[in-house]
Amino acid sequence: MRHMKHLCYDNISMADNEQKDPQGPLKSKQTDPLDPLESAYESDVFHGDPIMDDEYIEPELPPPPPASIFQRILKAIPFLIGIIILLLLGYLAYNYFLERNGKGGPADLNYWTLWEDDSVYQPLIEEYQQQHLGVTVTLQKQSVIQYRERLQTHIARGEGPDIFRFHNTWTPMLQDELSAMPNSVMTRAEFKEAYYPVIVEDLSVGETTVGLPLMFDGLVVFYNKDILQAAGFSAPSGDWNEFLLQAENMTVKQGNKIVTAGAALGRADNIEHFSDILGLLMLQNGANPARPNTDAGAGGLVFYRIFAQTPDNVWSLEFDNDILAFAGGKVAMIFAPSWEAFTIAAINPDLNFSTSPVPQVAGSESQVAWASYWAEGVNAKSPNQQQAWEFLKFMAQKESLEKFYKLTAETRVLFGEPYPRRDLVETLGQNDYLAPLAQQGEFAQSFYMASRTYDNGINDGIIQYYKNAVNSLDSGNSPQEALETAAQGITQVLERFNVVIE
Repeated sequence: MRHMKHLCYDNISMADNEQKDPQGPLKSKQTDPLDPLESAYESDVFHGDPIMDDEYIEPELPPPPPASIFQRILKAIPFLIGIIILLLLGYLAYNYFLERNGKGGPADLNYWTLWEDDSVYQPLIEEYQQQHLGVTVTLQKQSVIQYRERLQTHIARGEGPDIFRFHNTWTPMLQDELSAMPNSVMTRAEFKEAYYPVIVEDLSVGETTVGLPLMFDGLVVFYNKDILQAAGFSAPSGDWNEFLLQAENMTVKQGNKIVTAGAALGRADNIEHFSDILGLLMLQNGANPARPNTDAGAGGLVFYRIFAQTPDNVWSLEFDNDILAFAGGKVAMIFAPSWEAFTIAAINPDLNFSTSPVPQVAGSESQVAWASYWAEGVNAKSPNQQQAWEFLKFMAQKESLEKFYKLTAETRVLFGEPYPRRDLVETLGQNDYLAPLAQQGEFAQSFYMASRTYDNGINDGIIQYYKNAVNSLDSGNSPQEALETAAQGITQVLERFNVVIE
């Protein structure tokens, strides 16, 4: 602050002012003593240039001490909180994008189907697309005739679908075309927990999962309730020896001609699923269908043949087809996958029939059933593999399968698509026609003898050799001779598709 002395103007006085003012002395201005500015103005302070007395220099203050580490941390906390909030918002936005658009981003998925109409899939597809904006699924229903070759040809040309249906026995033939399911979709542990052991084995390459099923099927026994009740039976026996006796009891003949057959087994030409039945008997008898030229293999073939062996035969070549014969009420029991129920009901809606589990070998330590089903795979050359697997995960989850069952049941009679998941086995067992599948799932097995796949490959090749073996018995060949020839051909087929049998 600077100090100033009051200064006066020379040769100026109040008297001079009074002489110059003709009107008389000036009235003094009333000042407000409480207003320092006004008082100062009236003083001599503002009436001249001040002359500085002594200049006061304010001393420099020492610099503040440096901030402690704690103080620095406190100052940085708001900045760090802001960074965390930004990262959290980015993470939430990213996850929201993934949920709405599917992991991997937008994609147009082409899906090849086989059996069901598009209307069955569409509600589930629409639900998925609403949850995953940017992902679209287009269906293309294919004919099963030459389907396997057509699929591989399109994939080889880079024109294949993103998602496709394939049979559980086709895994060796499609190893190069099948994408591995990422662990982010389902881990191996989750896969093994959710599905039957046969599904895990069929849809794996090493320890890699290559397919997800939306259904499950296999052999069951179809039986005519009226014929069994008339013979005093409530259901087919679960023991093979007793089953044979039931079949003999229900067979009606006129001379050597069978009028009503007890069961359709023993032949290869007029039994729609003979290879599945023979494969089942081989496995139940402890034989390896890949190398049937053993005593166990011969035992399985002999037992199968008994049902058509005269003079006590219960089935013959006089019948055109076992499915047609059963629908016409001419045979008491047949073996077929559950889906043949639709064929039978379409031919004869009034037929009183049901299903039961396949018989087992008496005294066997373990039970064996037969599995034959279709699964969904992802094209290994597709640019949208992640999105395709995410969609299949949605389709294969419990809630979606329950909806899928209801949708398929609306287009059929009797039942919808049988569930493949273990956690739906009780629900599956509530349907009389599907209850056997629920009972057999845990101990079902499979082999490359599945009928009606039309693959022109591993199944059709092996089935032909077994058909020749069955028919060669009519020419006098022994079961061992028949299976020795079959084994050589089966080995060639397996080698062609790089299948190694332990």
